[in-house]
Amino acid sequence: MEKQIDFVEIAKNVVLEFKAEYDNQKDCDFVGYQLYVSIMEDGSIQTSTRPNVLSKGKECLIILTHSDLAVTNYYRWYVIKYIDENGNVHNGYFSNGWHIEITSWGQFSNQILSLSKDNESLFSESQGPWENPWDEPFHRLWDFYQLVSQCSSMEEVKFIADNYELKEKIKKQNEEISALDFVKKKLEMERDQYRSLFKEMKEMIKGDNK
Repeated sequence: MEKQIDFVEIAKNVVLEFKAEYDNQKDCDFVGYQLYVSIMEDGSIQTSTRPNVLSKGKECLIILTHSDLAVTNYYRWYVIKYIDENGNVHNGYFSNGWHIEITSWGQFSNQILSLSKDNESLFSESQGPWENPWDEPFHRLWDFYQLVSQCSSMEEVKFIADNYELKEKIKKQNEEISALDFVKKKLEMERDQYRSLFKEMKEMIKGDNK
């Protein structure tokens, strides 16, 4: 009978070891935010800030957080740990030349989640809302990875990458247009309410003058 890997228990130990490492360093602190990413048998992912989500996966990743003093301010830094199908723990995700990591670009606070193939960056995403900064970006990265990881050549990968970026820009513009439409409708409703109120006030004034 094949031995069942307890990803939840392994993940908990990874977090404890990471916490111990940074709690013992000067100007460093462990931050209690983790994103657990469970890679399912069909290649899809499930994410959570709790490790229980890993119980049904075949592999998993953990995004861990620590803060370091840079010049005069503390900044959050993120580390990816990958647990393979055999329960072995790796720094970062590597698979057939593919690499997922989080790095800083330009400034300490500008953290970027990126996917590269043979050291060539093909996808990057900035962190999201502070409460759960990597959940949505990781889902978008994984969707892209599922598309390009099946390609047989870098030419195919780059073609998909270029078109995927265009698709995301169109999607973002559609979302912005929808947001503007909502604001427009809200303003129109407020205008109509003011008009109605103004009309009622005029009727009241006319009645008082009779």
